[in-house]
Amino acid sequence: MSGRGGGFFDDDDKPAVSSPQQAGGRQSFLSRLRSPSPDRAPARDADGDIDIDDLIGGDGAAEETHLQRLMRAWINERGAPMLLIWEGDLVDEVMGQLEDQVRMVDLLRGDERSEEEEHFQLMLVQTEMERVKFVLRSYIRVRLFKIEQYAQHIVTTPELHSLLSGIELAHAQKYQTLVEAHHRVSVLNSLPPTMGGLDDVHGGHRMIPQPDLDTAVFIRARKHCGDLSLPNQSITLSKNSIFLVRFQDIAKLLMDDSIELI
Repeated sequence: MSGRGGGFFDDDDKPAVSSPQQAGGRQSFLSRLRSPSPDRAPARDADGDIDIDDLIGGDGAAEETHLQRLMRAWINERGAPMLLIWEGDLVDEVMGQLEDQVRMVDLLRGDERSEEEEHFQLMLVQTEMERVKFVLRSYIRVRLFKIEQYAQHIVTTPELHSLLSGIELAHAQKYQTLVEAHHRVSVLNSLPPTMGGLDDVHGGHRMIPQPDLDTAVFIRARKHCGDLSLPNQSITLSKNSIFLVRFQDIAKLLMDDSIELI
């Protein structure tokens, strides 16, 4: 249904509009559901009614849908100890498709010719939309948690700034400014100047909280990646193989989508 090239409401071809004579002279469910953009109409079944599998992103799509990509990004973000790259284009795509679907559902809900079966189909579509919204919110929340947890590390490490959106980076900077001001007013101003730093190093350990890249994670190979050398052994990452490894050993493979976290 989306003209953006795939998603949880995908459509391989532009469907034809059924005629008003279909289904006993009643304009089809598809025709009334059609959005202003012709290439965003859902597929129809043999009876001329809407294909609910097409609306909610059935398993028939050959390529990975935007919803599947979003869920993979969400699971990776939840499993990774460090902040991963912001999937801004994907989030914008999914939000755009949600807006399209909301408009189409509103059109049908206000149509007095809609039948009971069609209203049931709308309930399924709305349920799927809520599921997508949940994944979106959770993806953003887990990133926000990491940003606030490691705000000082992020702000003081320019190499990490490319992983964040502009809004996320601005939030990290403002959040760190507030935290630092709070610490100084409540504690640090009462201490000697030599003890007033927030980035001191003691015993080889920095005071700035950083992600633990030695965290163990479960991975699944999305394609054949060949041999991977680990500190004490070597493993072969064949497609769909699953391993428990240290995050820093597979971080680059995760960044280029060769593997996924589970």
